Amino acid sequence: PNHRGLIIRITFVLGNMTATNDSNRKFLLSYFKNDSILSDLFERFMSVYINVLEGETEEEEKYEEIEEVLVKLVRVVANVAIDSSSGLELVSLNVCKMTIDMFCSLALKFAEKEENDLQQQQELFVFLISAMTNLSFYADGHIQNERQRICKHLVNIIVLYADHQNIDIVSES
Repeated sequence: PNHRGLIIRITFVLGNMTATNDSNRKFLLSYFKNDSILSDLFERFMSVYINVLEGETEEEEKYEEIEEVLVKLVRVVANVAIDSSSGLELVSLNVCKMTIDMFCSLALKFAEKEENDLQQQQELFVFLISAMTNLSFYADGHIQNERQRICKHLVNIIVLYADHQNIDIVSES
């Protein structure tokens, strides 16, 4: 993942463009389809990030940039999921599974760490909760298993973080 600064800026703009515009959400959905550019970026950065969290990589000096890219990408996923037709399709894509996997992995890390160790990861966690909440809204039959998986993890988060000091985490949960 080279050119992280440029990727951060572009994904920030994409997040802004999808914050309030359904046509932009529908347009960007195609770039999250399996083996597309945003799906590939998401997978590459998530893999490096998880490896850093588990101490399995030398990328630690770039940790903040890697996390910032993921914050922006997860924000775009959460925004795209707001549109009902895009959200329904998004839930069936690999990027949804990756979002759920990252959410679960990070939730476990949060449960194991002290409060002051979590400051850096809270923004990513808040956007992951937001994405999970938006994705859990869709009840179409073909995605029922994913919906149940999302809901299960959201319930676990509510139990773990109901009295968390970060009000954003509590309100998103």
